Amino acid sequence: MTEQSKFFDEPEEEKKEKKYPPISIYLTGDEQQAAQELADKAGVTRHAFLQYAVRYFIAEYKKDKKILKTEKVTVLKTPE
Repeated sequence: MTEQSKFFDEPEEEKKEKKYPPISIYLTGDEQQAAQELADKAGVTRHAFLQYAVRYFIAEYKKDKKILKTEKVTVLKTPE
């Protein structure tokens, strides 16, 4: 035990809150511009607008799973 440790308590390990890592999405230039225009119109940042858009879609999907339209396509491979 050092002289200094007699006077100070050992620091407790900090509990870190579980944070979710950021997710990136790629948009075309036109899509980015449209998102920015809508964000400006709403008076929020583009990031806040995109968060809202994703959350809105998830909430709507939970209400009606048919909004995600899928199509089954049969693809024939050519013989090699």
